[in-house]
Amino acid sequence: MLKDRSFVLGLGVGLIAGVLMLQLMLAADVQQERTEQIEAQITSSDTLNDGAAQAEHEEQAKLLQETQAELEALKQEKERLLKEQDEKVKTALAEQLEQARQEQAEAPAVRAVNVKRGMNMSAIAELLQDAALIEDASVFLKETQLDRNRIRNGKYYFSGTLNAQQIQKILLADPQRSKPKQ
Repeated sequence: MLKDRSFVLGLGVGLIAGVLMLQLMLAADVQQERTEQIEAQITSSDTLNDGAAQAEHEEQAKLLQETQAELEALKQEKERLLKEQDEKVKTALAEQLEQARQEQAEAPAVRAVNVKRGMNMSAIAELLQDAALIEDASVFLKETQLDRNRIRNGKYYFSGTLNAQQIQKILLADPQRSKPKQ
């Protein structure tokens, strides 16, 4: 469920960012073409002789400056929108991450330990330590003083945080009884 929401949210944010960037790029291209046309007109009319042509030249130069200012403003707007979109994406991702962490914290982790034929108590205690159910295998063995003959072969499931006595109780029961309910 979370993966689908994340995908849809990411897709939506990406589409919005893409549309904004495309609009800005198109506007900038139009302004760039206009600037190039005006520059071409100015350079082609370098040999001006009369006052009317000089006035037109000045008008075109002024128009060129205005167009360049508009282009610069569009570039700055594009950068501002990209930064704003980046912040929105970062915020959305941070919210999703926090929500995922909360969901993970609410659902206790289920860890499985497979006790096989021929394993001694030290090997079983090492399995429990590897599964992060106990901190120290030797301390666990001293605390519980379990007998290997009382532990059946099979897959044992542990959920949540358990102390040594709770782990011992699960190990002494039938492995099928420790299976999580779905």
